[in-house]
Amino acid sequence: MPEHFKNVRVINLAADQSRSGIDIFFERADQPPPGDPRVEKLRRDCEETMFVLKDVNPPDPAFGTMLNELLQGAVVGLKGPAFSVDAGQSQLDKVRNKLIRLARAERDAYLGRLLIVGAVFTSIALALAGILYFIVPSYLHDQTMLSAYRGALAWIVPVCLLHPGAALGVIFVGFVANRTITFEKIRVYDPYYFPPWLRFSYVAVVSYVLFAALWYKFVMLGVGGYLLNDVKADPAGGLAIGLVCGISEALIVELLISRLKPVERGNA
Repeated sequence: MPEHFKNVRVINLAADQSRSGIDIFFERADQPPPGDPRVEKLRRDCEETMFVLKDVNPPDPAFGTMLNELLQGAVVGLKGPAFSVDAGQSQLDKVRNKLIRLARAERDAYLGRLLIVGAVFTSIALALAGILYFIVPSYLHDQTMLSAYRGALAWIVPVCLLHPGAALGVIFVGFVANRTITFEKIRVYDPYYFPPWLRFSYVAVVSYVLFAALWYKFVMLGVGGYLLNDVKADPAGGLAIGLVCGISEALIVELLISRLKPVERGNA
C-alpha cells in the first residue's frame, strides 16, 4: 500500500508549552501518491477533533487520555504503508463520542445559565412595570401630571412587557436548538456565540426597534390572527412582540433593515 505520511506525532508550538499550542503534525512521505479523498478526509477530521479537544479543554487526566487516543487513531489510520483508514476512523469516532458526552454536561450548564439570566431579566422588567403602573401614580397628586403619566403608560407598559416575551422566546429557541448535541455543534450553543446575558440584551434591542416600527406603522406585522400593531390599544401586545423577536430575531432584523429606509416624499 502506498505511503501517504511517514510520520504522525504530537507537537507543541506554544512558547510556554501550554495546551493551546498542542497539535498533531502529519509529515508527508518523500514521494507521496496522488491524493486519496478518504485519507485526506481522515487527516482533516483528526485536525478538527484536535481543535475541538483543546476548545472543550477537559481536565487532566481526561485531556491526556483523549489526546493519546486521538494520536493513536491518526497513526493507525494514516502513518506508514500499512495504514488503515477504517481503523483510524473507528478510533476517531470513539474520541468524538467522548467529546460529545463532555459537551452534554456543558450544554446543560449553558441552558441552566440561560434560564437563570432569563428569570432575572424577566423579574426586573415585571418589577419595574409594577412600580410604574401601580405605585408611581399614587405619588402624582397633580391631575394634569397624572393624566399625562397615564397617557405615557400606553407605551411604558408594553415596553416593559417586551422583556418577558423576549426571554421566553430566547429560552424556547435555546432549548430547541440544543436539545441534541452532535460533534459539529459542540460549544456552538448560540448562533452568534453570545453568552446568555448578551443574547438577551441583543434580542431586547431588536424588540425595542420593532416596537417603535409597529407603533409608528413603519411596518404592519401580524402573527396568526393577531396584528402586532394593535399594541397601542392592547399593552399586552408587548409580550407578543418580545416573543416574536426572541423566536425569529434573524427574520425580524432582516425585515427591519429592509423597511426602515427613508424615502423622499417631495421637494422641500
